[in-house]
Amino acid sequence: MSTVQLVSPEPAERRQLHKFGGSSLADPDCYRRVTEILREYSGAQDLIVVSAAGKTTNRLIEWIELLDRDGRLAHDALMSLRQYQQELIESLLGDDSRRQLVDTLFSEFAGLAELGEKPIDEATRAYILGHGELWSARLLAALLTELAMPASSSIPAPS
Repeated sequence: MSTVQLVSPEPAERRQLHKFGGSSLADPDCYRRVTEILREYSGAQDLIVVSAAGKTTNRLIEWIELLDRDGRLAHDALMSLRQYQQELIESLLGDDSRRQLVDTLFSEFAGLAELGEKPIDEATRAYILGHGELWSARLLAALLTELAMPASSSIPAPS
């Protein structure tokens, strides 16, 4: 899981934790509902834990499994997932944030494609599957910031 933290210069007096699963972030309308919930019920220092949007993790698993069976289908699956993530970004963010997040997204997908050219061990598999939460956290933080609710995203360090 990835976290998003609302950012405020005020000291943290009482912090809440909000958790949103994948179906809560499945499409742009879902993201907008989450921001409205947070606008109404969150404080400046709250933490938000997010899952991968929609079926992102399942689609990453599918891509990994297809790598061993059919390279072309694997490529198509990865490009379909990239398109889904790109459409979320483009539907939700203004020009500056959108451009930056799409550039980062494309770079990460290029890195995933490179990883797919070699055998994938368990550590690499876990690294790949963690991208969905990373994308959700980054997008939600950018969206909240654009909505005058400054936020930053982070991934917990491996234990």
